[in-house]
Amino acid sequence: MTSLDKEQNEKRSLALLKAEITEFKVERKSDTKIEEEAAKFDALRNQKDLFNSGPIIPRKPCPYRFKYRYRSDDGEREGTCQDWETETTYHRWERKYGQEHTLAKMKKCSVKNIPAKECSSPWELTTGILKGG
Repeated sequence: MTSLDKEQNEKRSLALLKAEITEFKVERKSDTKIEEEAAKFDALRNQKDLFNSGPIIPRKPCPYRFKYRYRSDDGEREGTCQDWETETTYHRWERKYGQEHTLAKMKKCSVKNIPAKECSSPWELTTGILKGG
């Protein structure tokens, strides 16, 4: 599907958008925001779970917010990546490549044809599907 407006007008709540990503933005979160997210993760981790009695893997807040501009039949829009795959990709690559290289690689993989050889994580595959790649 190539139009969010059309899907919304038809009262659909789930759609796979085929769009062209034109820009990927990285914004540093404030220390306050990172602390708030860490407290939220801790509170969730400390809740009782009826289905899992084992330890829950800690989730570390990502210090960045990732945004993208895209073009579809509706024109230019901006969105925010709100999925765990993006943050997981950042943390995994940051450990492997360092912060500067990771941010450059994420930007490259978000606006190039996906999947490419150097873009081989669930995040890139998800981005590739969203791009129609």
